Amino acid sequence: MKETKQKKRRKALAGHMVLLILAISFITPAVAEENQGKYGVLVIAHGSSSEIWCSPVRDAVAEVDLPYPVELGFLELVPNETINDAVERLDDAGVTEIIAIPLFISSHSSHIQEIEYVLGLKETLPLTSEHVMVDGVKMERTIVLKNGQYAISRAPIETGFDGHMQTMGQPDEEEELVPVETDAVILLANAMDDHWLVAGILSDRTADLSTDIAGKTLVVVAHGTDEEANFAGWVNNTLSLANQARLKLAYWSDPAIGLTGTEVTFIHHNETLHPEFNLRPVVESATGPVVVPLMVSEGYFTGSKIPGLLGNLTYAYDGSALTPHPNIAEWIEISAAKESNNLILQVYDEGELLDITLDNLDEAHGDVCMCVAAAFKASLTAFEAWDGIPERGNLEIASAHPSDGHTETFEYILNSGEDITVNLPEGTSIVNLTEENYRYCFIEKSSGNIVVVSVKENIFPDGFFELRKRCKTKVATPDEKSAFKLMKGEIKEKILYLPANDVFNVEHTGSEMIYFEELFESLSGEWAYEGTMEIGNDTIPISGTRTFILTGPTSADFVVEFTMGSVEEIETGSAWWDRERKQLAIKEGDEIGYFNLTINGYESKTFLEDGIPEFNIFESVLYGERLTIFDETTQSMEWTAVNMNGESLMLGNLKMTFKPIFSETTTTTLIAEVIPAISMTVPTTGVDFGKVGAGMTSGNLDITVVNTGTGSAKVSVMILDDSKGFYNESLRLNGLEIDGFSGVIPADTSDFWYEYKVVANLEVPDWAGGKYDGTIFFVAESKT
Repeated sequence: MKETKQKKRRKALAGHMVLLILAISFITPAVAEENQGKYGVLVIAHGSSSEIWCSPVRDAVAEVDLPYPVELGFLELVPNETINDAVERLDDAGVTEIIAIPLFISSHSSHIQEIEYVLGLKETLPLTSEHVMVDGVKMERTIVLKNGQYAISRAPIETGFDGHMQTMGQPDEEEELVPVETDAVILLANAMDDHWLVAGILSDRTADLSTDIAGKTLVVVAHGTDEEANFAGWVNNTLSLANQARLKLAYWSDPAIGLTGTEVTFIHHNETLHPEFNLRPVVESATGPVVVPLMVSEGYFTGSKIPGLLGNLTYAYDGSALTPHPNIAEWIEISAAKESNNLILQVYDEGELLDITLDNLDEAHGDVCMCVAAAFKASLTAFEAWDGIPERGNLEIASAHPSDGHTETFEYILNSGEDITVNLPEGTSIVNLTEENYRYCFIEKSSGNIVVVSVKENIFPDGFFELRKRCKTKVATPDEKSAFKLMKGEIKEKILYLPANDVFNVEHTGSEMIYFEELFESLSGEWAYEGTMEIGNDTIPISGTRTFILTGPTSADFVVEFTMGSVEEIETGSAWWDRERKQLAIKEGDEIGYFNLTINGYESKTFLEDGIPEFNIFESVLYGERLTIFDETTQSMEWTAVNMNGESLMLGNLKMTFKPIFSETTTTTLIAEVIPAISMTVPTTGVDFGKVGAGMTSGNLDITVVNTGTGSAKVSVMILDDSKGFYNESLRLNGLEIDGFSGVIPADTSDFWYEYKVVANLEVPDWAGGKYDGTIFFVAESKT
């Protein structure tokens, strides 16, 4: 057993502490990725001469978290922050495709046509006219055409003697609408319309207005439009948002908030044709009116116009607009993802590479429902976890979800129903589902590689599964049916367009990765290293030793002694396998670095915005690190830091050689069969391995361990024939995973007979085969 342990120690990854050797303790978990699609995002807002209006919009865009450049441009009234200025900045960033996202309430607006013209997506514009407010002054805003150039003209207006509005004086300085000059392809997304994230803001604003709004009426007031052709779009979207907000308050809130009803009103519309949308009479007749503006930012309308129209009335109102609110940034992110995400699943079919898209599944299933979306995106996520594109006929999928949408999606991907199984978790059914049903096991037949993908619990709104059950059993009310439909739409969009690591937990037990249990078992011991580091024109020699002390099956403490140039240091820290992140974690001081395992070592790539101050590098850098295992005793470490132009700032190399330093110890081996209530006696004269064969039917077994030595003994367990870690995730000893089990047994030094009871649950879930036929080792280490 000693020889086997040393061999594993030499073969597995043992050089993780180079960052500590170099005293680089600033590594963060953030992983930088190149802008491979060369996408850029252009957020377009209307603009205002008021900084109070513009500032929250700028802040919302600043909160957007996307892996490519994001710029904000205003349509009008904000000099030096125009659409053209923003596109120029994106061009300077080297983007080849620009996703333009209009931060506007409605797509049903002539402003969208103006945006299309400026973006070069439209050659002509209608010469429209509307009444607007600029700095509290009522203006007539007109699109004019002079000398072949469109411009926005604004002139003050007032009510004449005949009661009609008329312009007064000359127009203000006109703002030209100049088409952008760019070689990038521009894609224009939709405005906010009736998106569920916007409805979420309205529900939050409503709940914030009163601690007791139950039984009251939500009155949504929007800007609206004087353009009759576009007014129906405003009405439909605003009605939808108000109803969604009501449902969210009733079924998302805890406790639930039941409104009496909702009303929608508009500041601008044809009052003769649509008097039912006038704000004041609606509020006058509403029960306990709660007035919430549907406007991008706070300004004249929220601060003066709406309160002025409601003078002397009783209502709840605070003037809060859509910004600031985190949903705005998330809406921008999802809108960008809809245009940029490459939702194409690739699979080989007898050597031919096939592309499978959502359109294919829409045609095959009849629609892309939430279940189709989940099965498709889970498959895409699993396939990306493998190195290479899988082959039909070499795949099996075990799903925990019984829906036709899941099954038909997997059948389409594999072009087969024979390689698909559905195994329901205990207590679930087609009617009674839980988040456990959204778990999928992808198995590569030839290699045995397994990727398990499961939807994260926080993707499902509270109450989702109960509403689903009520709908399936046909006892749901109309409101409950509507709320359930809304929830399904939200979940579908999150699954498809949020980053995969925000949606799924991924467990990759692929054989191409060094397995973390073997990794940590191999780390105990001493490694000697020497090498150099180049910074600019300086070459610095490095040498030292690193010693690991295991503190558990997947954790260790370490001591690093090194000389770097003329500096001698001793560093200490700890390392462990982070199960949630599925990465190796290394901590020194208060800083933690995370690393991905590979077939012959590990690698990481991290964007460091503040550079590397320890080495006098004060510009943003991309830091990369790679460890390669050449043979049982030799490893190589390389690390680099380059600036954003790809210029090398730092380059390092180390050669590491394994140096066993532990003295030989005698061992004894105890072999026992696993039967109910077996007793295992552990002598503690050295390190003892108790070997227990486990080829039995599943179920709970009691194992009693007795220490007959003169000192206490620590008992832990390891599992054989499980290099992919599959069974370790399922089997339990005293409720713990195999690698998490340990216990200290006092010595029998008196007449008291101390027994340590182990309850072994060797039952594997039915969806994974329902049995385990490997071997488990009990390891007892003397504490004397």
